[in-house]
Amino acid sequence: KDAVSSWAYGVAVAETAAAGVACFSLGLQENGGDVEESEALELLEQFSFDLDYLAADIFGGLSRLEQLSFQLQPEAKLLQALQRMCTFALIAVCRTVGYHQLSAKVVFEWTSRDARWSVVLTKGALAMLGPTDEARRAAAVAAAKQPTVVALPKDAELVQLRSALLSAVAALPSPDVAFPAGLDAEAEDDLGITARNLAMSRHRTELAEAVATCELTGTLLAATGAACGADTSGMAGQA
Repeated sequence: KDAVSSWAYGVAVAETAAAGVACFSLGLQENGGDVEESEALELLEQFSFDLDYLAADIFGGLSRLEQLSFQLQPEAKLLQALQRMCTFALIAVCRTVGYHQLSAKVVFEWTSRDARWSVVLTKGALAMLGPTDEARRAAAVAAAKQPTVVALPKDAELVQLRSALLSAVAALPSPDVAFPAGLDAEAEDDLGITARNLAMSRHRTELAEAVATCELTGTLLAATGAACGADTSGMAGQA
């Protein structure tokens, strides 16, 4: 009961929200498909604002539920719904801008330059993409029995997403991410070296706090191991 209460809206709402995010993302094709690029980007921006309202609740739910070891409902159903919400949200981003264009800067800007929300969203997706293909397929089969669950895309697209996210996470501390998009060279020069160093330090401090609070390391190791075909379960336990 305590674990479920960290997501204030219940399992049914989480599953319905995840299905809604899935339908939005699956309605897109890479680079927007038949939708005009400007329209697709506008829809994606509005979607980010809507999803942002749930950021704190998704963080709370994932943080509490991932501490538990369980196989029974409703906790397992809720955890999977929250992870799928994160996964399909990032699929929507990738299908709009292109998987090859997903970068740390894109993720950070799309999450309103919020370090914790960037890490939460990324972790939620990587947690679903990190297990072996066999484990993920078994979870998908179980999820498919639920009427509100939309099937994940094919493995090839999920592999693309995992690879793009791992690269994006690695670049989150970079100066390119620390400074807002649209800041021209003259404006950057006006900041001065001291102000730039302070801004860079603040960015990395906030990012480090988010990584520690969200306990990203273990999930990151598992996803990296899955991408490389290695078993990192022992390392994740030590992280």
